[in-house]
Amino acid sequence: MKDSEVESAAPAEVTAPHTPRTSLGGRLFNVLAAPGEVFEEIKASPPRTANWLVPTLLLILVGWLGVWLIYSQAAFRHQQDEAQLKVLQRLVEKGKLTKEQFEQAQQRLGGGSTVGYILGPAAGVLGLSLASPFWGAFLIWLIGAKIHRGGYSYGKALEVAGLANMVAVLGSVVRTLMILALGNLQAGPTPALFIREFDPFNLTHTAVAMLDVFGLWVCAVRAAGMARLGNLGFGLCLTWLLLVWAGLNGLVLGAIWAFRTLLGL
Repeated sequence: MKDSEVESAAPAEVTAPHTPRTSLGGRLFNVLAAPGEVFEEIKASPPRTANWLVPTLLLILVGWLGVWLIYSQAAFRHQQDEAQLKVLQRLVEKGKLTKEQFEQAQQRLGGGSTVGYILGPAAGVLGLSLASPFWGAFLIWLIGAKIHRGGYSYGKALEVAGLANMVAVLGSVVRTLMILALGNLQAGPTPALFIREFDPFNLTHTAVAMLDVFGLWVCAVRAAGMARLGNLGFGLCLTWLLLVWAGLNGLVLGAIWAFRTLLGL
């Protein structure tokens, strides 16, 4: 048999499918529409810090911009004062605050600068934005890599959690626009939008306000990333993350209830 015949009889070399590499901007936008494709690329690519760092910075900047746009308007500062005034009035009714203390607190309301209204929410945005990717990565790593033996690193989970936060960036934009358009600090992408007279002292209203559409979307995108990294079922991953999400919200509600009970609210 000739050498050429032997070569032609040999099986053709099988090459592994090549995952196309997209730009960072492409990944940031594609994760909203086709997260599975983005996370398949993440799985096959070397670590990239930008995948979690850039979404985190965007979440901080968009959140700060929203806080400034809202509290730079006197109408929203007045709403904030009114909400605090209702709490103080309830404390007086329950005997937790004297009338003199109430009058002193009332005089301080509305007397601060715009910066005073912005600092608290801005600090909250910073803290939550910095904690979110690391907490999300911990859940993805613990559940997918350890409990279900997915075999991927915390670093890969961090990239998935960071990119998933692009959903939170979009959610922050939507919430800010809804507040500005509806003229209501309580406005947001939750079923509480349909409550005609939202009562912050009503625990049921508070629970409904926690059902944020974008929070659920973040869970779904994280689940898609976990499933791709560990070759796991999407339904399994989503169930785990939704259970954790529901449990954490339950703890927050419990803490709110305990605090209100303690103060007699």
